[in-house]
Amino acid sequence: MITDKYVLEALDSLATQGPPAKELEPLVHEVRRAIRQGKYQPLQLPQLDQLSSQDPLLLNYVALLCYYILTNQCLLQLPPAYEAARYFKAAKSTRHNQMLYSLQTAPERLWKCLPGLPTAWPRSDLRKRYNECERFARHYTAALGRLMVEFRASDKLALEDSLEQKLKALRTFLKLDSANMAQIVQETQNSAVASSTTAYRVPSLATRYWPVALLVLCYGPTSLVALWHSRRAIQRFLQENVVDFARGLLYNWVYVPLKQVWATVRHDEDSSIAVMSKGTLDSESSSLTRMVVRFVRENSSQSFDEDKLVSQVEHGDLTEFLEIYENQLEKPVRNLITGALVRSLLIQLQKTKVDGSLALSGIDRMLQSQQLVFGVVALSPALLIIYTTSVSAYRLCKVGKLWSYEKQHREILSQSLNNAERLLNYDDEQKEIYYNQGLLAIEVTTVFNMGLTLVPRSRWPEWTRDVAEIADSKLSLQSRLNVITRIYHTYGKFF
Repeated sequence: MITDKYVLEALDSLATQGPPAKELEPLVHEVRRAIRQGKYQPLQLPQLDQLSSQDPLLLNYVALLCYYILTNQCLLQLPPAYEAARYFKAAKSTRHNQMLYSLQTAPERLWKCLPGLPTAWPRSDLRKRYNECERFARHYTAALGRLMVEFRASDKLALEDSLEQKLKALRTFLKLDSANMAQIVQETQNSAVASSTTAYRVPSLATRYWPVALLVLCYGPTSLVALWHSRRAIQRFLQENVVDFARGLLYNWVYVPLKQVWATVRHDEDSSIAVMSKGTLDSESSSLTRMVVRFVRENSSQSFDEDKLVSQVEHGDLTEFLEIYENQLEKPVRNLITGALVRSLLIQLQKTKVDGSLALSGIDRMLQSQQLVFGVVALSPALLIIYTTSVSAYRLCKVGKLWSYEKQHREILSQSLNNAERLLNYDDEQKEIYYNQGLLAIEVTTVFNMGLTLVPRSRWPEWTRDVAEIADSKLSLQSRLNVITRIYHTYGKFF
């Protein structure tokens, strides 16, 4: 647990005064390893009559191991107890929830032959179980806080005085008026917190979901038979709507666009986007040039520079041709009969085609300049679908669910971090100091556990160090509040 930093420091402090007894050395080594791994390792403490000696140093080691067991048992059992209290409180809040709880617990009540109406009995049972869970959780939260405060207060005392203070703290937690270390060890192994694994819990999955299981047993075989008879239709449906869809998606919307994007980057000739055929503009422009030059040669009464005329036509200048055309319009009937005017009109039609091809060529150049953008846009929807599918498959394989509990973990972490900050703002002189200290340890443990599901694994050592400082009693309250602020600034992007 995250509060085991104190146990590790205390073991190091005792080690400076002497090593543990041979019988305790494996337990101490196991505790050290479990704390460094960030998990709790249940221990089986030996009886004191099996130890080679009973000197104060040995008893300090045993007391510290008892403290390790009790605090970790509380931090493991109390959060589920609070969750059970919230569950029963929600269950008794509305009549609908009461009826659902009555249905879920009907077999258990029938088995125990308990009388009572279905709507009246669950209400009283819910109230009773809520009060029991709340009483248990609050009592042991306060006991945990008192154990942590009084046990750690012995650190500055001499070895024998420190042992007596630790024994007093353990006796208070275990409700032993006057007990020696042997009795404390025995009661630690059989503490009420450890034996409450099922008493203060949310009802089991079997209790809550047996109606659903019963419906599955009643209608499941019939549904399976119907599915078997429809297997051909189901197979055809999956082939047409899943397999063919996936194959078409990958080929038509991933492979082909990727191939086009790659061809665009390589400037392949076959990859260009075009509105008109390649070479159309050149052929039509050359045809216009030849038509104009021949027409001017046949109808001009003056000599002209043919190379200059070709250059003018290529630049769109038809001045000499238009002068001849204007002269033809003075005698339109004769020129129409001879065909000269018709020829002039066809040349102008060819000029219009050249102008249209020139405009389309501009559009082609614009499309080619944006061809890579078009390819990426065509690829984006397929990539989005593949990304969503792959993330769902990853969660299914790793988390076990298509939709993980990240949002719920974020909410729990935010609530626990807020509660920890609120508890640190309380005055140390208030009456519920032990309860608040125990509740702070629970909230810090919850923050730590929820953070492990949200913070990247590479940053777990930093996360462990920073969260442990919230529960470090050696720091001032202001310093611990500053730690919470640092956690928000450093890890806020993860939750």
